[in-house]
Amino acid sequence: MDKHDINQSIGARLRELRGQKQLTLETLSGRTGVSVSMLSAIERGRKSPTLTILNKIKSGLRISLSELLDESHNNDRRVTAQQEMRVIRRKKGCELWMLVNCENCTRFEVMRQEIAPRSRWESEPHLGGNLWEHCLIVRGELTMIVDGSTYCVRQGELFSFMAGVGHTYINDADSPLTMIVINAYV
Repeated sequence: MDKHDINQSIGARLRELRGQKQLTLETLSGRTGVSVSMLSAIERGRKSPTLTILNKIKSGLRISLSELLDESHNNDRRVTAQQEMRVIRRKKGCELWMLVNCENCTRFEVMRQEIAPRSRWESEPHLGGNLWEHCLIVRGELTMIVDGSTYCVRQGELFSFMAGVGHTYINDADSPLTMIVINAYV
């Protein structure tokens, strides 16, 4: 691969990553300290970025240098930095973080839910189709009420249910509860 091809490849990869993260050139420039004109020239394959500039860009995108340079990461692998995971719901004593939201389909999503000691999270029935909810307890013990029935789910256990009914997550303990929630639409 010659220098022109390398520049084109890096530029295309940068443009793709910036688009995935929904960043403007101005926003990325602010995160990296690299000028808008330089970023634009790199994306168009007109400038050959130095290692220093590539390091600034990868830090601003919060990815590894190999992910920036390696096209094989396009669709089959991805590391998501913790700061990229977003809180999608917050209630007193409870937070729900989106970990995976299948962008190419509407079949599943993966979230991390944290419930403070002596707190509860009440959820309305999920409407709009059949939804299996799977709760993997990472830390703590969950008391789960689904359609009036109560279940105790311990650390390391998985609780699954059809989520088209009202359900409540309860942490009765004096320590935080952490679980991974997988919603699978069937």
